Amino acid sequence: MWRLGLRPDFSQDVREWCGAWNIKTILCFATFHFPVDGFRTQCFTCGIVRGYKDGMQNGHFQSRKHMATRFDKENCQVQCIKCNMFSQGEQFKFGINLDAKYGEGTAEELEYLARTIHKVSRVEYEEQISYYKQLVENLKEEKGIQ
Repeated sequence: MWRLGLRPDFSQDVREWCGAWNIKTILCFATFHFPVDGFRTQCFTCGIVRGYKDGMQNGHFQSRKHMATRFDKENCQVQCIKCNMFSQGEQFKFGINLDAKYGEGTAEELEYLARTIHKVSRVEYEEQISYYKQLVENLKEEKGIQ
């Protein structure tokens, strides 16, 4: 029972597993190139290839403030720090690349979805935590990473 109307912040647990570092890691694991010099991944918007710990980030097509799309797999893609931070996410290029990768209209659908009201329940948070923990373990096993 929660006291004084307060409840735990389950979104913090989800951010721990789905937030910047872990979503970035999941996306990078899924898109690794395997050259001799280590694990590398490609920026979704500019195409530069770097090591996943060398300035690569989890970029969002629609801002993280929109809960309906915050953890959406299509909304989150690997971006270099230049595109994600210094070029405000390169949203136009991001949208073009989303449509090319997932089909025409994907970017528009995400824009619409982002503007819907979505209150995440405790059960949904727990499901997301469980899902992403398992996904990380599966990707580590598949890619042979400790």
